[in-house]
This record gives sequence, C-alpha cells and structure tokens, in this order.
Amino acid sequence: MIAMALELLRPRIEAISAEAKRTICQNVLLPLIERSSFEKIIDVVLRVVSELVVTHRDEHSANPGLPLLVRLQSVVEKRYRLNGELMKMFLKVVLFVFEHPLLLTSDYAEKLEDAFHWGLTTQD
Repeated sequence: MIAMALELLRPRIEAISAEAKRTICQNVLLPLIERSSFEKIIDVVLRVVSELVVTHRDEHSANPGLPLLVRLQSVVEKRYRLNGELMKMFLKVVLFVFEHPLLLTSDYAEKLEDAFHWGLTTQD
C-alpha cells in the first residue's frame, strides 16, 4: 500500500510546494528509509528521492532530496549492496549530483564521495 502511494506521488512531485516536499521528506520518506526492511519500499523511496533531486529548480533553496540521498547511502551500503538494480539506480542519482554544477558545490556532494567511488568501481 505504501509503495503504491509513493508511486502515485512520484510523477507529481514537481508540482508540490516546497513546504509540502519538506514535510513529506521529514515525516514520510526519512522514517521509511530508516525503518523499512522491505526492498520494494526502499526501491520506491529511492525513485521518489531521485525525482526530488532531479526536478528541483529553485537555486535559492536547498534541494530536499540530497539529505535523503545521503541517508540512503548508508542504508544501501549496509543492506542492499548486493542488489544490482537498486545499487545501479542509486549510483545514477549520485552521478547526477556530481554532474550538476550547483549540486556538486553543496556539502552533500562531499558526503556522497564514497558512493561516487563505488560507481567508479562497478562494471555497469
């Protein structure tokens, strides 16, 4: 049920206000990242976080997806390192951060360096 609700939310994330995005990140996505042991939930959360990172347009406010991506880094490393598809999706978002000049200068890019190095060592 949660996965379906997040899948319905994902394509509309760009139309949601900044305050609502912040609330969703803090009260829904972060607890799911920290507490969920289901791979499907983490997969859908990663898709929503990816959408948050990629569609953020306001240069004057912080990207709400970056702190979640940093938190996902430790979860993916500890629990889902062997899941190729999940890891590939995660590394694509990390690569987007490192290819985007504005995101690259953020404090979060420094915290994602380990994940960037994982991407350099993978064969895909």
